[in-house]
Formats: sequence, C-alpha cells, structure tokens
Amino acid sequence: MTNIISHAETIERVGKPHPRTLRRWVDAGKFPAPLKISENKIGWYETEIEEWLEARPRVNYAPTPAAVAA
Repeated sequence: MTNIISHAETIERVGKPHPRTLRRWVDAGKFPAPLKISENKIGWYETEIEEWLEARPRVNYAPTPAAVAA
C-alpha cells in the first residue's frame, strides 16, 4: 500500500514552494493531483511525489571547459 503524505510534507519535499504554487502546478497538469483526505485536509501519494522529483531535470553547475580556460 502506498503512503499518503500531508500538504506540509509535500511542500518540504519539493523544495518549499508557496502553497498556492502547488495548486497552480496541479491546475496546469505539471504536478500530481492531491487526494481529499477529509473536509479540510489533502495529501499526495508518496510514490507520485517521488516519481515527480526523479523526473525533474538535473542542473550542472560545474564550470564548462571554455569558462575555465578564460
């Protein structure tokens, strides 16, 4: 069975975006949709958040050879 993580934990795991940012990402289809846990609580499947994070592009901050030579 898949764990469900809270809104607060989801925000922590994805790098602390503003809570409304998650809503915009969900509405745009760029982030997994939450589950309604109760009248005032939502959560996400942990596996969906992990898959979303793993699919994010990596950024290489190492200097390029041209930058080192300059």
